[in-house]
Amino acid sequence: MPRPERVRIGALEYGVEWDDPEDGDRYGECDIVAQVIRVSGKIPGDRQREGLLHEVLHAVADRYLADEIDERVVRQLAAGLLDWMVANLDAMRWIVEEK
Repeated sequence: MPRPERVRIGALEYGVEWDDPEDGDRYGECDIVAQVIRVSGKIPGDRQREGLLHEVLHAVADRYLADEIDERVVRQLAAGLLDWMVANLDAMRWIVEEK
């Protein structure tokens, strides 16, 4: 399956770029103003998936939460959610299934 080029967060559409973030020390970044998520294309595929989910969580937090989430919490949530999603594909399909 090809990597996504865009994701929706509420009513907003974010572009997804698969190149190195502006800050070379990170695997990804979420630019809330430009509505762009960047994930390094040089890291392994499983890290790319976790990185995309991590940056999506930043965008979700910006859109739906009044307070900023600590980076450590975002990192832990992304790893835990990805682990759950991969281990429970049937449940994921059921959750997103349209009625």
